[in-house]
Order: sequence, then structure tokens, then C-alpha cells
Amino acid sequence: MKTLTILFATAAVASLSAFAVADTPWQTIKTAPGGFSFEMPAKPKLVQRSDTTPVNAYVLVTGDGVMMAGYSEPLPFNVDASGAKKVLDDFEKGMMGSAKLTSAGRREVQISGRAGCLLLFQGPKGEFWRVAAAINGDRIVFQMFIGEKGKLASPSVARFFNSLKFS
Repeated sequence: MKTLTILFATAAVASLSAFAVADTPWQTIKTAPGGFSFEMPAKPKLVQRSDTTPVNAYVLVTGDGVMMAGYSEPLPFNVDASGAKKVLDDFEKGMMGSAKLTSAGRREVQISGRAGCLLLFQGPKGEFWRVAAAINGDRIVFQMFIGEKGKLASPSVARFFNSLKFS
């Protein structure tokens, strides 16, 4: 899990100057291996890591902040309903530790019929991290927005989070 969360911090920081949103129509991104699709206001950059916890993340910098969606490579075990909470707890703890975040809230939810959670963090520079994470078989699927608190509920951020669909 530590590697997964290091990717978030690395990708968010690296992406801030790497690319920005142009005025383009929203795009649907489908991930065959991850088994889900989502929308972003422009084509994101795919960031892949292949160390101890391989992760594939799509990252896009917008006028509101950084949007990210992705999935872990298969975990070394299948996650059933009884084990989902522990995996999501570890995911949350890993994010807090490696990105130096402070928890500002958590809610257990079902995301398209899958066990999940909604997380809110505050970062060391005052930024806010809104995260939705769900278990899809043997993978963790996540969406994330990093930005100012006032942008967390912007129409584009709401559309991004509401666009997640599992195949």
C-alpha cells in the first residue's frame, strides 16, 4: 500500500507543471484491466508504476486542481466482502503516512455495488484530497481530486466522481 500512495503524491506533484486542460470535450476513459470507466474534461496522462504494488493512474491537471483515477494491479489475494474494510483501512493509512495527510473524514459506501469508502484529507500545504476507493475483485479502484477546499464540490469535480462505472 505504501507504494500505491507514494504514486499519488509523486504523480500529483509531477503533473502540476507537465500538462494542463485545454478547452476540449469531456472524454470517457475505459480501463479493461481495471474493469471500470470514468470521465475527465480532457485526455489524461497515464502514469504507471511497476514496483512492489504496481499501479496505473490517469492524471489530469485542471483549473480546479488535479484529477486522478486508477487501479492497482491484482492484489496477491481476492478481496471478499469481509476483507474489504481491512484493505480500505490499509489504503487510507498508507495515504496518510506516505503523503503526510491528515484525515478530515471517512464514510463507508457502496460504489456501483462494490464495497468502498469516501475519504477526505488535508495535505501539509493546506490542500484538500477528496478520494473515492472501491474494491473490484482483486484490485483497488480509486478516484482522487487534489485542490482547494472550495473546489471539492465544483461541477467538474462532481461530474468526475459521478462518472465512475464498473464493467
